[in-house]
Amino acid sequence: MLYTKTKAQIIDVAKCFDLKIKTSANKETCVTFIEQKLQQNPSLLRNALSYNELKALYILFKDVQDPHAGRGRGSAPSAGFDSVSSDSAGSDSANARLPEEDACYEFSMEDLEGLLLIGLLGISFDRKTDAPIFYLPNNMKEYLLPELQTCFQDQALKKAYHIENLFLGMLTLYGALPIRKIEELFNNYLPEALPLPDLLHYFQSNRLGRKYNAAYSDKHLMFFYHTCIPDVKSLLAEIEQRKNLKYATFTESELLQASERVYYYKNTFSQQLLRHLNKFDIPDTEI
Repeated sequence: MLYTKTKAQIIDVAKCFDLKIKTSANKETCVTFIEQKLQQNPSLLRNALSYNELKALYILFKDVQDPHAGRGRGSAPSAGFDSVSSDSAGSDSANARLPEEDACYEFSMEDLEGLLLIGLLGISFDRKTDAPIFYLPNNMKEYLLPELQTCFQDQALKKAYHIENLFLGMLTLYGALPIRKIEELFNNYLPEALPLPDLLHYFQSNRLGRKYNAAYSDKHLMFFYHTCIPDVKSLLAEIEQRKNLKYATFTESELLQASERVYYYKNTFSQQLLRHLNKFDIPDTEI
């Protein structure tokens, strides 16, 4: 899938893996370099992907079909790729279990975002059913699958993923937060306090980098804010003007729920609005 990307995108992929690549090299050389490095050192996956994305990749590799299995379903896979249909990915067949999480053999489309960006996954859609068909590079499975199996036993990866979700939940519910307030909030939810430098290290994950921005206020305080906020300057100015600003209190489960992309459709306010619209029998085309 890397060959379908531009050279600039391929260089960005190398950065995700913490690989240094010669920008003067041609596209094919860059792709070969990344693939060889991954085959030689599969642990590089941990630099680019979060726990949920590693889990999704494991599931897809375990459910991989014959390269010709996608034919007749509306789309033929390209040479060099294995296909996984949506009805097999996420199934509970005997040979498709996670080492630890037998009941959690599933993933969401959000979990695939990182895989698509680093070129380890491609997607097409069945012409008849519109069901997604996933494509994986068949030259990588034997190298990456053993590493992916060990990822599920890595408590550090699970901890990092938990911290990522807490952070996303905070930004979803609060919008923007000064860095010291984030440190204070995290100390309320983690069993052990994390020094600020360690906390900032977790925020450097590629997954989080796609979901938040950082900016300095007029008083030179660092704020983190959700990418859904288009113009944060006025918000930061208002926060600084309110000296005794009180922040709402949320439970850990509320933060984790808010970290999910579907939260915008499933939160209490959205559900109340939907019930109100349904009460007046407004057609979906007008909502």
